[in-house]
Amino acid sequence: MIGQHLLRIIYRRRPGRHPLLYKETIKFLEEVEGDTLDVGGGPGYLYLYIKEKPYYVVQDIDYIMLTYGDPEIDRVQAAAEELVFRRGSFENIIIHDALHHFRDVNKTLSNIASIASKKIMIFEIELGTLTGKFIKYLELLLGFPGNFYKSMDLKKKIEEIFQDSRIDIVKMGRFRYLLKAVRQPHS
Repeated sequence: MIGQHLLRIIYRRRPGRHPLLYKETIKFLEEVEGDTLDVGGGPGYLYLYIKEKPYYVVQDIDYIMLTYGDPEIDRVQAAAEELVFRRGSFENIIIHDALHHFRDVNKTLSNIASIASKKIMIFEIELGTLTGKFIKYLELLLGFPGNFYKSMDLKKKIEEIFQDSRIDIVKMGRFRYLLKAVRQPHS
């Protein structure tokens, strides 16, 4: 698929101190503490921007993308829809610009709901913008599933699955958002 080959070209080179792909994301990674799973994270480069280095695992379907990553992190080759970890295995789950690539978003969200014990952070492109719509159609042309959501629609979907969580949407730049679900302690 053309799209996958383009991603490999983009991610082959390790990002520097001021990465274009992650510039809006870095400040939110400062709050990541504890065991972390990066779903659909390719080489797992987000790990480079987390200050307190947790136990970090990247899960991606593309073996070649996983080989680009840092040798300090564990890598698991599996589709996002596959449940390869036990219930409550990770405090944090991060999905960075990848949810729209997953074939079965509902199954993925259901799986990560069982794996995450504390927080889920989903960084996505806002479908409700002109840029978001353009990116969706470009990705469809490149062979990706194009499962983009308006932020409020994704929030509703997440509320059904993560019923014990506080869910916030943070706008990032002109066409991206962060959906953050934090599990609330049971009283």
